[in-house]
Amino acid sequence: MKRGLLLLLLAPFAASGQPTVPPPARISVEQAVEIALTQNRRLQQARLGSASARDRETQVRSYLFPQISANGVGARLFSPLDFRFRAGTFGNYPGTGLIPATDTTLRADAKNIATGTITLTQPISQLYKIGRRSDIATLARQGEDEKLRGARQMVIQGVRQACLAILRTQSDLAALAEAKALLKEIKANVDEGVAVKTLLPEDAMAANARYADLETKERQLSSLQISQSEQLNLLLGRSLETPVEINPTLAAVPEEGSLADAQSRALANRPEIRQARIEFEQAKHGVKASRAERFPEVGLVVSQQWLGHLQPLPKSVGYAGVAVQWDLFDGGRKKSEGAIAARGVEQGKLNIAEVTDQIRIEVGAVFRKLALSRAALQSADLALAADQEKLRVLVAKKKSEFASTRELLEQQAAFESSRSRRQQAYYDTWLARAAFEKALGND
Repeated sequence: MKRGLLLLLLAPFAASGQPTVPPPARISVEQAVEIALTQNRRLQQARLGSASARDRETQVRSYLFPQISANGVGARLFSPLDFRFRAGTFGNYPGTGLIPATDTTLRADAKNIATGTITLTQPISQLYKIGRRSDIATLARQGEDEKLRGARQMVIQGVRQACLAILRTQSDLAALAEAKALLKEIKANVDEGVAVKTLLPEDAMAANARYADLETKERQLSSLQISQSEQLNLLLGRSLETPVEINPTLAAVPEEGSLADAQSRALANRPEIRQARIEFEQAKHGVKASRAERFPEVGLVVSQQWLGHLQPLPKSVGYAGVAVQWDLFDGGRKKSEGAIAARGVEQGKLNIAEVTDQIRIEVGAVFRKLALSRAALQSADLALAADQEKLRVLVAKKKSEFASTRELLEQQAAFESSRSRRQQAYYDTWLARAAFEKALGND
């Protein structure tokens, strides 16, 4: 549902009781949704999951670029280093003879030394494999984004349902206050009639019993309102003790259109079907990545090493070349990984078909439920109007002593029952509409 969609839920009977505590500031359903989208803890967790997926995507892509590493060692030799050269190691030249002429030992004294290496490696054959992994990471990030969309929709749905429940309780409390006010007037007339012996004592007992029943219902609703407020505060991510009162707003339930159109919209928007399609694409890229594992890894290597002052060794050595690594035997590991990836593709196809049918069934069910709720609401409106008119007529007759007290009390109870059914039908209609919007996958 659009954020501006608000609920008509209070009956046209204003409460007349005096509040025992300062009334809380009223918020609209739209304001409650905005607060929840900012402060709801589960939604914040979903955002963190989406952010982590983006970081993992960046992490995988980093392997496409050259990797530069450096290391160094500072140490002291345990003992001198002896380099032994046999006579003639460097050749036998006319006029000079053997170089060296005799066996020679060069010694590097034990002392503090420092060595270091800087190496640059650039993957070559691995670029294809890394590209597939990058695609998988991108799809994983898209999947987390869809989970975030789903969490957002669940929060909106939960807030609206919680507001709906609170509004109904507020409406029922207001209706009870109005009913108690009318019953007080009836009780006064009954007590007066009993005093002058125009009415029987059982008439007063019936009125008192009816009034006690209303007070019990009022206490039950007050207790329910506290629990509902705590549940809403939990969704809003604020203290459970925060006072809550929802501002009632007149609104019409939007039309739902055709079932075929609704199913098409749901199959395009629902996070579940999007996630299923993303998982299918991940599985296909996984097959490609597993195939790439069979080929050798080839990369360019450039390195420079500093050996310190260790005579007669050179101070530094540098080289550039190609590094190759190939697992010639892996015990069937790569073959098994490829088979697992291929089965993942088949599972993805089946999952898409399953989720598609589930969404179509769900949309059809909520579509039909919404239609039935609309019909029930129309019926309840007619019944409420009839009982309200009957009660008005009996009150007028009672003033002329043409109606019995019992008949008046029974009609008042019938009117309250009709009003309650009407409110229930209205709330059911809004709940059905909210479930329909959720089934469509609208943000």
